[in-house]
Amino acid sequence: MPTDFKKKQKSNPSKKIAIIFFGFLILAVAIFLVVANVKTYKKKKELNAQIESLQSKIAEMKTKNENLQQGISNADDPKYIEKVAREELDLQKPGENVVSFVMPENQDQSPAPAPKSFWQNWLGWISGLFSK
Repeated sequence: MPTDFKKKQKSNPSKKIAIIFFGFLILAVAIFLVVANVKTYKKKKELNAQIESLQSKIAEMKTKNENLQQGISNADDPKYIEKVAREELDLQKPGENVVSFVMPENQDQSPAPAPKSFWQNWLGWISGLFSK
């Protein structure tokens, strides 16, 4: 009977194939989940950026709406009407002289170009010969 315990077990090739198959199946599912997770992360990041831009637009619209509401409420105020007429329409009261100061426009003066080296001048001269 001692030989019964030492009985060699035959290796079953179908068990090895099944183990390998399920291993590849688990690996494929894991890879699929990682790829899906990365796509979801990118989409979430894109949507968050879109939400932030829309929220900034909403804030701009609210401030613009408040300014317009304030303009509507001031529409009946004679002082506000006079201010708008003077500043935006350049109107004046009878007998009033308007003085306006014209400031000279600052012309953007580009700084003088840096002096070129001998080689830069030489190459510029050569390229000028070929362009003609």
